[in-house]
Amino acid sequence: MAAESIVKPEDFKQFKCVILPGSCPPNFPYLSEYNLVYKQWKRVWERVMTHLSGDDSFSAENFYKQDFVTTIFYRGEVVGQMCNRTLDLRTEIIYDIEYFENFKFNAIKHLRERGARQLMTIEWNSLNSKFSKRKAGYSFVDTLFYLCIDLAKSLKIDCCTAVPRKITRVQDILEKMNFFKTDEDFMQYRCPIDIMLGFTDSIDIHSDPLVRSFTEYLWENRIDTTNLTYSNADFNEYLSPLREGGQQR
Repeated sequence: MAAESIVKPEDFKQFKCVILPGSCPPNFPYLSEYNLVYKQWKRVWERVMTHLSGDDSFSAENFYKQDFVTTIFYRGEVVGQMCNRTLDLRTEIIYDIEYFENFKFNAIKHLRERGARQLMTIEWNSLNSKFSKRKAGYSFVDTLFYLCIDLAKSLKIDCCTAVPRKITRVQDILEKMNFFKTDEDFMQYRCPIDIMLGFTDSIDIHSDPLVRSFTEYLWENRIDTTNLTYSNADFNEYLSPLREGGQQR
């Protein structure tokens, strides 16, 4: 029997979207939240890497190097997060970045031909097992992906890329959002990986009105500790400490 969804419109205020940096800056006022998110991420990826590789290939650098860590909290507990990096496709350095080492660069060529200049990755995702769809009655993974698209649009990013493992259901979610597979794939940690691209101006809205309204609520009431997704007018309204209850609309 499916669990009843813990996501209800009357309880949206129990949830928060918090955008954190991968690298904790000096005197960071959100240190406790940063540590909670990292510990949750580490717990998931230590287990995953041991399962995939059979050895201790976990590296904290995969968290630390992120520009953004898009996170959902529920009553102060981490639900899950997705990691994001931004890249300028006009720079030559992309050919030497580890993220692209398995690309044959057909994907980058395709993006450039489409006029894309700015790219954002969606990677190293994790979900607290307490909030799986089976236990929570709601797919937080869907909402996390749509929050990443909101992040990309706010930064005027042209395209997002994800490299999901073929054994997960992530490909299905991305395809419904109008991401598409390139003709490239590769093996990583003994697991087949797809390369998927999605242009931010072509992403389809979710068919479920609850997912749409919940994601919209989280984004409109987000706490962006990097300050990069706020306009000047938004800055003072949005920036308030998480432990003091977040933004008041």
